Amino acid sequence: MPSEASMGWLLIKRPAGHYRDAVRSYRIEVDGRRCGKVRAGGQLRLTVPAGKHSVRARIDWSGSETCVVQLEEGATVELTAEPADSALGGLGQLFGATSWVKLSLSG
Repeated sequence: MPSEASMGWLLIKRPAGHYRDAVRSYRIEVDGRRCGKVRAGGQLRLTVPAGKHSVRARIDWSGSETCVVQLEEGATVELTAEPADSALGGLGQLFGATSWVKLSLSG
């Protein structure tokens, strides 16, 4: 098991104010493993080993593109998960496997 010193944190924020998916959670996956959920207006803080990680937000059959992050020891990487389009714009995204959620580095 890695020592506390070789760990870092991922902070996934989900802003409120979007009508689409407002009452639904996004599942967060790190390196292909489910690690938690984040609701609108909430955040999820995960402790993970330092190094390169792939992060994805999922909802039902769809989700985000994979975001690759490099996490330094003792550092926090912040990501934002939000709908990729408006409620009306989502009609064109219904059949895409990775287009429903936008996951990006914060800042």
